Amino acid sequence: MKNIFPLLCILCGVIVYESCSSDTHKTEPEMSQTNEQMSDVYISGEVQEVRQGKDGYTAKILTKDHQIYFATISRANLKDKAAQYKTVVVGDVISVKGDIWKMGEETHVTVRDMK
Repeated sequence: MKNIFPLLCILCGVIVYESCSSDTHKTEPEMSQTNEQMSDVYISGEVQEVRQGKDGYTAKILTKDHQIYFATISRANLKDKAAQYKTVVVGDVISVKGDIWKMGEETHVTVRDMK
């Protein structure tokens, strides 16, 4: 039993070391750099669906190149541009800019600016 304890300690140390040095940590800066670059571009398209939320709504936007974005629009997210807040309906064409992120296969935008 006493001979197993040092081996278990070494094994645990190796597992902790490997988990801390995994490649997932290396991709985070790349992801944030891509998000920052994309957040400077307006996304324009036709509203396909509107889901009401607590502080605003989420609009499903279909772009001309057939990409789908889920844009979360609220006065709180628009901050000092809250006067830009407007309600949209299916069929409206809108342009939004903001923080882009992925959830599974869906691309979402936390809208910071609207045209």
